[in-house]
Amino acid sequence: MGRTPSGRGRRDGDAELARIERDGAAAIRREIAGLASDDIVEVEMEAGSLLGDWRATWPDERKPLDAFGTAILRRLGAMDDPDVFALLLAVSAIAEPPLDAVAREGVARLRAAGVPEPLWSRSVGQPTLVDAWISTDPLEDQSNVVSVWSYGGRMHGLIAMVDYNFRGLIRHIGVTPDPDGYREEWRTKSGMPIRPLSEQDLADRLANGVEMFDVYLDPPVYDEVPGLIPLVRARLRLLPTPRPIEVREVPEKERRRIVREFVASPEAAGLGRVRDDRPAGKGRRSSWPAAEVADSFVDFACDYGAGDPLRWSPIAVEILLADWLPGKAILSPAEINALPDVLRAFVRYCARLKGLAPDEVAETLEAIDQFAGDFAAGMADDEAAGQAKRLGKELLASGIDLTDADAVQTFMSRWDAEERDPAR
Repeated sequence: MGRTPSGRGRRDGDAELARIERDGAAAIRREIAGLASDDIVEVEMEAGSLLGDWRATWPDERKPLDAFGTAILRRLGAMDDPDVFALLLAVSAIAEPPLDAVAREGVARLRAAGVPEPLWSRSVGQPTLVDAWISTDPLEDQSNVVSVWSYGGRMHGLIAMVDYNFRGLIRHIGVTPDPDGYREEWRTKSGMPIRPLSEQDLADRLANGVEMFDVYLDPPVYDEVPGLIPLVRARLRLLPTPRPIEVREVPEKERRRIVREFVASPEAAGLGRVRDDRPAGKGRRSSWPAAEVADSFVDFACDYGAGDPLRWSPIAVEILLADWLPGKAILSPAEINALPDVLRAFVRYCARLKGLAPDEVAETLEAIDQFAGDFAAGMADDEAAGQAKRLGKELLASGIDLTDADAVQTFMSRWDAEERDPAR
Protein backbone atom coordinates (compact mmCIF):
# COMPACT_ATOMS: atom_id res chain seq x y z
CA MET A 1 0.00 0.00 0.00
CA GLY A 2 1.16 3.56 -0.69
CA ARG A 3 1.81 6.09 2.03
CA THR A 4 -1.17 8.06 3.25
CA PRO A 5 -1.15 11.81 2.62
CA SER A 6 -0.67 12.41 6.36
CA GLY A 7 2.39 10.14 6.40
CA ARG A 8 3.86 11.94 3.41
CA GLY A 9 3.20 15.27 5.14
CA ARG A 10 5.09 14.16 8.24
CA ARG A 11 7.99 12.93 6.12
CA ASP A 12 8.14 16.23 4.23
CA GLY A 13 7.96 18.15 7.50
CA ASP A 14 10.80 16.13 9.01
CA ALA A 15 12.91 16.68 5.92
CA GLU A 16 12.28 20.44 6.04
CA LEU A 17 13.19 20.57 9.74
CA ALA A 18 16.39 18.61 9.08
CA ARG A 19 17.28 21.06 6.29
CA ILE A 20 16.72 24.06 8.60
CA GLU A 21 18.90 22.49 11.29
CA ARG A 22 21.64 21.61 8.79
CA ASP A 23 21.63 25.08 7.26
CA GLY A 24 21.57 26.69 10.71
CA ALA A 25 24.61 24.74 11.89
CA ALA A 26 26.47 25.57 8.68
CA ALA A 27 25.66 29.28 9.06
CA ILE A 28 26.96 29.29 12.65
CA ARG A 29 30.16 27.59 11.54
CA ARG A 30 30.73 30.31 8.94
CA GLU A 31 29.98 33.11 11.42
CA ILE A 32 32.47 31.86 14.03
CA ALA A 33 35.43 31.49 11.67
CA GLY A 34 38.58 32.34 13.64
CA LEU A 35 36.82 32.06 17.02
CA ALA A 36 39.38 29.61 18.44
CA SER A 37 42.04 32.34 18.38
CA ASP A 38 39.84 34.89 20.20
CA ASP A 39 40.08 35.86 23.86
CA ILE A 40 38.20 33.53 26.20
CA VAL A 41 35.66 36.21 27.18
CA GLU A 42 34.94 37.00 23.53
CA VAL A 43 34.17 33.31 22.99
CA GLU A 44 31.86 33.28 26.03
CA MET A 45 30.05 36.32 24.64
CA GLU A 46 29.64 34.60 21.26
CA ALA A 47 28.17 31.57 23.00
CA GLY A 48 25.84 33.81 25.00
CA SER A 49 24.66 35.51 21.83
CA LEU A 50 23.78 32.13 20.35
CA LEU A 51 21.89 31.11 23.49
CA GLY A 52 20.11 34.47 23.58
CA ASP A 53 18.79 33.82 20.07
CA TRP A 54 17.18 30.65 21.40
CA ARG A 55 15.54 32.31 24.41
CA ALA A 56 11.91 31.27 24.75
CA THR A 57 9.43 34.11 25.18
CA TRP A 58 6.30 32.05 25.89
CA PRO A 59 6.33 28.97 28.16
CA ASP A 60 5.01 26.70 25.40
CA GLU A 61 7.98 27.69 23.20
CA ARG A 62 10.62 26.43 25.61
CA LYS A 63 10.60 22.74 24.76
CA PRO A 64 10.58 23.31 20.97
CA LEU A 65 13.43 25.82 21.24
CA ASP A 66 15.43 23.51 23.49
CA ALA A 67 14.86 20.70 20.97
CA PHE A 68 16.00 22.97 18.11
CA GLY A 69 19.08 24.10 20.05
CA THR A 70 19.90 20.50 20.91
CA ALA A 71 19.74 19.49 17.25
CA ILE A 72 21.96 22.41 16.19
CA LEU A 73 24.56 21.70 18.88
CA ARG A 74 24.67 17.99 17.94
CA ARG A 75 25.25 18.89 14.30
CA LEU A 76 28.03 21.26 15.34
CA GLY A 77 29.54 18.55 17.54
CA ALA A 78 29.89 16.33 14.47
CA MET A 79 32.16 18.92 12.76
CA ASP A 80 35.90 18.43 13.34
CA ASP A 81 36.61 22.13 13.52
CA PRO A 82 38.67 24.09 16.12
CA ASP A 83 36.30 27.08 15.98
CA VAL A 84 33.31 24.84 16.65
CA PHE A 85 35.30 23.24 19.48
CA ALA A 86 35.84 26.70 21.05
CA LEU A 87 32.17 27.56 20.76
CA LEU A 88 30.99 24.29 22.30
CA LEU A 89 33.45 24.68 25.16
CA ALA A 90 31.92 28.06 26.00
CA VAL A 91 28.35 26.83 25.57
CA SER A 92 29.07 23.89 27.90
CA ALA A 93 30.33 26.38 30.52
CA ILE A 94 27.59 29.03 30.43
CA ALA A 95 24.44 27.30 29.12
CA GLU A 96 21.74 25.88 31.36
CA PRO A 97 20.19 22.39 31.05
CA PRO A 98 19.65 20.68 28.72
CA LEU A 99 21.93 22.56 26.32
CA ASP A 100 25.00 22.49 28.56
CA ALA A 101 24.99 18.69 28.60
CA VAL A 102 24.55 18.49 24.83
CA ALA A 103 27.50 20.83 24.33
CA ARG A 104 29.62 18.70 26.68
CA GLU A 105 28.83 15.66 24.54
CA GLY A 106 30.17 17.54 21.51
CA VAL A 107 33.27 18.65 23.43
CA ALA A 108 34.00 15.05 24.44
CA ARG A 109 33.66 13.81 20.84
CA LEU A 110 35.88 16.54 19.40
CA ARG A 111 38.49 16.00 22.11
CA ALA A 112 38.51 12.26 21.37
CA ALA A 113 38.87 13.02 17.67
CA GLY A 114 42.01 15.02 18.37
CA VAL A 115 40.67 18.39 17.23
CA PRO A 116 43.03 21.13 18.50
CA GLU A 117 41.58 22.93 21.49
CA PRO A 118 42.24 26.46 22.77
CA LEU A 119 44.82 27.03 25.51
CA TRP A 120 42.03 28.22 27.77
CA SER A 121 39.82 25.14 27.30
CA ARG A 122 40.27 23.80 30.85
CA SER A 123 39.45 27.11 32.55
CA VAL A 124 36.47 28.37 30.55
CA GLY A 125 33.58 29.38 32.76
CA GLN A 126 35.80 29.48 35.89
CA PRO A 127 37.17 33.02 36.31
CA THR A 128 38.02 34.41 39.75
CA LEU A 129 36.15 37.39 41.21
CA VAL A 130 38.63 40.18 41.96
CA ASP A 131 36.46 43.17 42.87
CA ALA A 132 32.91 44.52 42.76
CA TRP A 133 31.46 48.01 43.13
CA ILE A 134 28.22 49.92 42.71
CA SER A 135 27.33 53.50 41.82
CA THR A 136 23.79 54.88 42.13
CA ASP A 137 22.43 58.16 40.72
CA PRO A 138 21.08 60.85 43.09
CA LEU A 139 17.46 60.04 42.20
CA GLU A 140 18.04 56.38 43.15
CA ASP A 141 16.77 55.54 39.69
CA GLN A 142 19.49 53.20 38.45
CA SER A 143 22.71 51.61 39.69
CA ASN A 144 25.81 50.59 37.81
CA VAL A 145 26.85 47.21 39.23
CA VAL A 146 30.36 46.26 38.13
CA SER A 147 32.18 43.01 38.87
CA VAL A 148 35.82 42.44 37.94
CA TRP A 149 36.92 38.94 37.02
CA SER A 150 40.28 37.36 36.24
CA TYR A 151 41.24 34.55 33.91
CA GLY A 152 44.83 33.84 34.96
CA GLY A 153 45.58 37.50 35.48
CA ARG A 154 43.68 38.72 32.40
CA MET A 155 40.98 40.99 33.77
CA HIS A 156 37.56 41.82 32.42
CA GLY A 157 34.68 43.75 33.89
CA LEU A 158 31.01 42.77 33.70
CA ILE A 159 28.83 45.90 33.81
CA ALA A 160 25.14 45.56 34.69
CA MET A 161 22.83 48.57 34.83
CA VAL A 162 19.90 47.78 37.11
CA ASP A 163 16.76 49.91 37.01
CA TYR A 164 14.67 50.30 40.16
CA ASN A 165 11.66 51.51 38.17
CA PHE A 166 11.45 47.88 37.04
CA ARG A 167 12.22 46.38 40.46
CA GLY A 168 15.95 45.98 39.81
CA LEU A 169 15.71 44.58 36.27
CA ILE A 170 19.06 44.43 34.44
CA ARG A 171 18.33 46.73 31.50
CA HIS A 172 21.83 47.07 30.07
CA ILE A 173 24.90 44.81 30.13
CA GLY A 174 28.43 45.50 28.94
CA VAL A 175 31.86 43.87 29.11
CA THR A 176 35.12 45.79 29.29
CA PRO A 177 38.67 44.42 28.96
CA ASP A 178 39.95 47.36 31.04
CA PRO A 179 37.92 47.47 34.28
CA ASP A 180 40.36 49.85 36.01
CA GLY A 181 40.14 52.32 33.13
CA TYR A 182 36.36 52.01 33.07
CA ARG A 183 36.12 52.73 36.81
CA GLU A 184 38.26 55.86 36.51
CA GLU A 185 36.26 57.07 33.51
CA TRP A 186 32.99 56.45 35.36
CA ARG A 187 34.21 58.29 38.45
CA THR A 188 35.38 61.28 36.39
CA LYS A 189 32.44 61.62 34.01
CA SER A 190 29.48 60.62 36.18
CA GLY A 191 30.53 62.33 39.39
CA MET A 192 28.55 59.69 41.28
CA PRO A 193 29.93 58.05 44.40
CA ILE A 194 31.34 54.55 44.11
CA ARG A 195 31.13 52.05 46.94
CA PRO A 196 32.36 48.46 47.21
CA LEU A 197 30.05 45.45 46.97
CA SER A 198 30.55 42.21 48.85
CA GLU A 199 30.27 38.91 46.98
CA GLN A 200 26.91 38.34 48.67
CA ASP A 201 25.54 41.77 47.71
CA LEU A 202 26.77 41.29 44.16
CA ALA A 203 25.03 37.91 43.95
CA ASP A 204 21.80 39.37 45.38
CA ARG A 205 21.62 42.25 42.91
CA LEU A 206 22.56 40.24 39.82
CA ALA A 207 20.16 37.43 40.71
CA ASN A 208 17.32 39.88 41.26
CA GLY A 209 18.07 41.53 37.90
CA VAL A 210 18.04 38.18 36.10
CA GLU A 211 14.86 37.11 37.88
CA MET A 212 13.10 40.27 36.72
CA PHE A 213 14.36 39.63 33.18
CA ASP A 214 12.70 36.21 33.32
CA VAL A 215 9.43 37.70 34.61
CA TYR A 216 8.84 39.71 31.43
CA LEU A 217 7.64 38.10 28.21
CA ASP A 218 9.17 41.05 26.37
CA PRO A 219 11.69 42.62 28.77
CA PRO A 220 12.15 46.41 28.40
CA VAL A 221 15.92 46.07 27.94
CA TYR A 222 18.60 47.17 25.49
CA ASP A 223 19.19 44.95 22.47
CA GLU A 224 22.41 43.36 23.72
CA VAL A 225 20.93 42.11 27.01
CA PRO A 226 19.42 38.74 25.87
CA GLY A 227 22.79 37.73 24.42
CA LEU A 228 24.70 38.60 27.60
CA ILE A 229 22.24 37.34 30.23
CA PRO A 230 23.70 33.79 29.86
CA LEU A 231 27.12 35.19 30.83
CA VAL A 232 25.59 36.84 33.91
CA ARG A 233 23.90 33.56 34.86
CA ALA A 234 27.25 31.75 34.52
CA ARG A 235 29.02 34.28 36.76
CA LEU A 236 26.21 33.95 39.30
CA ARG A 237 26.97 30.25 39.61
CA LEU A 238 30.40 31.24 40.96
CA LEU A 239 28.95 33.49 43.68
CA PRO A 240 27.22 32.77 47.01
CA THR A 241 23.61 31.64 46.93
CA PRO A 242 21.57 34.81 46.30
CA ARG A 243 19.19 36.13 48.91
CA PRO A 244 15.85 37.54 47.74
CA ILE A 245 15.69 41.32 47.70
CA GLU A 246 12.61 42.18 49.68
CA VAL A 247 10.58 45.22 48.62
CA ARG A 248 9.17 46.91 51.69
CA GLU A 249 5.39 46.89 51.80
CA VAL A 250 4.11 50.39 52.51
CA PRO A 251 1.03 50.15 54.78
CA GLU A 252 -2.18 51.87 53.75
CA LYS A 253 -1.99 54.12 56.80
CA GLU A 254 1.44 55.41 55.79
CA ARG A 255 0.35 55.96 52.20
CA ARG A 256 -2.57 58.10 53.22
CA ARG A 257 -0.40 60.04 55.68
CA ILE A 258 1.95 60.99 52.85
CA VAL A 259 -1.00 62.30 50.82
CA ARG A 260 -2.43 64.27 53.74
CA GLU A 261 0.91 65.91 54.43
CA PHE A 262 1.37 66.70 50.75
CA VAL A 263 -2.06 68.35 50.58
CA ALA A 264 -1.07 70.55 53.53
CA SER A 265 2.38 71.33 52.12
CA PRO A 266 3.57 74.62 50.56
CA GLU A 267 4.02 72.81 47.24
CA ALA A 268 0.26 72.04 47.07
CA ALA A 269 -0.86 75.52 48.16
CA GLY A 270 -1.25 76.89 44.65
CA LEU A 271 -3.29 74.02 43.24
CA GLY A 272 -6.70 75.37 44.25
CA ARG A 273 -9.46 73.32 45.77
CA VAL A 274 -11.27 72.41 42.57
CA ARG A 275 -14.18 70.14 43.41
CA ASP A 276 -14.81 66.95 41.49
CA ASP A 277 -18.17 66.08 39.97
CA ARG A 278 -18.41 62.80 41.91
CA PRO A 279 -18.78 62.64 45.70
CA ALA A 280 -16.28 60.87 47.91
CA GLY A 281 -17.41 57.32 48.58
CA LYS A 282 -18.07 56.29 44.96
CA GLY A 283 -14.81 54.38 44.92
CA ARG A 284 -13.01 57.55 46.03
CA ARG A 285 -11.16 58.74 49.12
CA SER A 286 -11.64 62.48 48.51
CA SER A 287 -13.62 64.90 46.40
CA TRP A 288 -10.56 67.10 45.83
CA PRO A 289 -8.69 66.06 42.66
CA ALA A 290 -5.29 66.96 44.14
CA ALA A 291 -5.74 64.44 46.96
CA GLU A 292 -7.33 61.76 44.80
CA VAL A 293 -4.67 61.80 42.10
CA ALA A 294 -1.89 62.02 44.67
CA ASP A 295 -3.29 58.78 46.08
CA SER A 296 -2.74 57.22 42.66
CA PHE A 297 0.88 58.46 42.56
CA VAL A 298 1.62 56.87 45.92
CA ASP A 299 -0.10 53.58 45.05
CA PHE A 300 1.77 53.38 41.74
CA ALA A 301 5.14 53.97 43.37
CA CYS A 302 4.49 51.46 46.16
CA ASP A 303 2.92 48.65 44.14
CA TYR A 304 4.36 48.98 40.63
CA GLY A 305 7.38 51.29 40.82
CA ALA A 306 10.50 51.19 42.96
CA GLY A 307 8.54 50.75 46.21
CA ASP A 308 9.40 54.19 47.58
CA PRO A 309 6.51 56.69 47.22
CA LEU A 310 8.92 59.64 47.58
CA ARG A 311 11.31 58.53 44.81
CA TRP A 312 10.55 60.12 41.43
CA SER A 313 12.60 60.29 38.24
CA PRO A 314 12.05 60.92 34.52
CA ILE A 315 11.61 57.20 33.86
CA ALA A 316 9.11 56.82 36.71
CA VAL A 317 7.13 59.78 35.35
CA GLU A 318 7.12 58.30 31.85
CA ILE A 319 5.82 54.93 33.06
CA LEU A 320 3.15 56.61 35.21
CA LEU A 321 1.83 59.01 32.58
CA ALA A 322 2.25 57.05 29.36
CA ASP A 323 1.42 53.56 30.58
CA TRP A 324 0.17 52.94 34.11
CA LEU A 325 -2.48 55.64 34.49
CA PRO A 326 -4.04 55.09 31.02
CA GLY A 327 -4.06 51.36 31.62
CA LYS A 328 -5.33 51.20 35.20
CA ALA A 329 -6.69 54.48 36.59
CA ILE A 330 -10.30 55.64 36.50
CA LEU A 331 -10.23 59.44 36.65
CA SER A 332 -12.85 62.11 36.20
CA PRO A 333 -12.36 64.94 33.68
CA ALA A 334 -11.49 67.27 36.57
CA GLU A 335 -8.82 64.88 37.80
CA ILE A 336 -7.36 64.40 34.31
CA ASN A 337 -7.10 68.16 33.87
CA ALA A 338 -5.58 68.67 37.31
CA LEU A 339 -3.17 65.76 37.28
CA PRO A 340 -0.06 67.23 35.54
CA ASP A 341 -0.04 70.23 37.88
CA VAL A 342 -0.60 68.00 40.92
CA LEU A 343 2.22 65.73 39.81
CA ARG A 344 4.60 68.68 39.45
CA ALA A 345 3.73 69.79 42.98
CA PHE A 346 4.05 66.26 44.33
CA VAL A 347 7.47 65.77 42.72
CA ARG A 348 8.68 69.05 44.25
CA TYR A 349 7.28 67.99 47.63
CA CYS A 350 9.05 64.62 47.48
CA ALA A 351 12.30 66.26 46.32
CA ARG A 352 12.23 68.56 49.34
CA LEU A 353 11.78 65.61 51.70
CA LYS A 354 14.58 63.75 49.94
CA GLY A 355 16.87 66.76 50.16
CA LEU A 356 17.38 66.98 46.38
CA ALA A 357 18.79 70.12 44.80
CA PRO A 358 16.67 71.96 42.17
CA ASP A 359 18.95 70.84 39.34
CA GLU A 360 18.55 67.20 40.42
CA VAL A 361 14.77 67.35 40.04
CA ALA A 362 14.65 69.53 36.91
CA GLU A 363 14.69 66.62 34.43
CA THR A 364 11.83 64.92 36.28
CA LEU A 365 9.70 68.07 36.01
CA GLU A 366 10.58 68.34 32.31
CA ALA A 367 9.42 64.74 31.84
CA ILE A 368 5.96 65.72 33.15
CA ASP A 369 5.73 68.35 30.41
CA GLN A 370 6.99 65.85 27.85
CA PHE A 371 4.50 63.08 28.66
CA ALA A 372 1.42 65.13 29.66
CA GLY A 373 0.09 64.85 26.10
CA ASP A 374 0.57 61.06 26.07
CA PHE A 375 -1.31 60.88 29.37
CA ALA A 376 -4.29 62.87 28.09
CA ALA A 377 -4.45 60.85 24.85
CA GLY A 378 -4.13 57.55 26.74
CA MET A 379 -6.92 58.41 29.17
CA ALA A 380 -9.21 59.14 26.23
CA ASP A 381 -8.34 55.83 24.53
CA ASP A 382 -10.50 52.97 25.82
CA GLU A 383 -8.26 50.50 23.98
CA ALA A 384 -5.40 51.46 26.32
CA ALA A 385 -7.40 50.40 29.39
CA GLY A 386 -6.68 47.09 31.07
CA GLN A 387 -9.42 44.62 31.96
CA ALA A 388 -9.61 45.76 35.60
CA LYS A 389 -10.05 49.38 34.54
CA ARG A 390 -12.77 48.48 32.03
CA LEU A 391 -14.63 46.54 34.72
CA GLY A 392 -14.27 49.45 37.13
CA LYS A 393 -15.75 51.85 34.58
CA GLU A 394 -18.71 49.49 34.11
CA LEU A 395 -19.24 49.42 37.87
CA LEU A 396 -19.26 53.22 38.06
CA ALA A 397 -21.54 53.49 35.04
CA SER A 398 -23.98 51.20 36.87
CA GLY A 399 -23.95 53.55 39.87
CA ILE A 400 -22.13 51.10 42.15
CA ASP A 401 -19.93 52.43 44.95
CA LEU A 402 -16.50 50.80 44.51
CA THR A 403 -16.04 50.85 48.30
CA ASP A 404 -19.19 48.72 48.79
CA ALA A 405 -17.73 45.20 48.70
CA ASP A 406 -21.12 43.43 48.70
CA ALA A 407 -22.47 45.51 45.80
CA VAL A 408 -19.28 45.01 43.81
CA GLN A 409 -19.36 41.23 44.40
CA THR A 410 -23.02 41.01 43.33
CA PHE A 411 -22.32 42.95 40.15
CA MET A 412 -19.25 40.83 39.30
CA SER A 413 -21.17 37.58 39.84
CA ARG A 414 -23.91 38.77 37.50
CA TRP A 415 -21.36 40.05 34.98
CA ASP A 416 -19.44 36.75 35.07
CA ALA A 417 -22.65 34.76 34.53
CA GLU A 418 -23.56 36.94 31.53
CA GLU A 419 -20.08 36.46 30.09
CA ARG A 420 -20.49 32.67 30.28
CA ASP A 421 -24.07 32.72 28.99
CA PRO A 422 -24.82 35.84 26.90
CA ALA A 423 -28.43 34.66 26.37
CA ARG A 424 -29.28 35.18 30.05
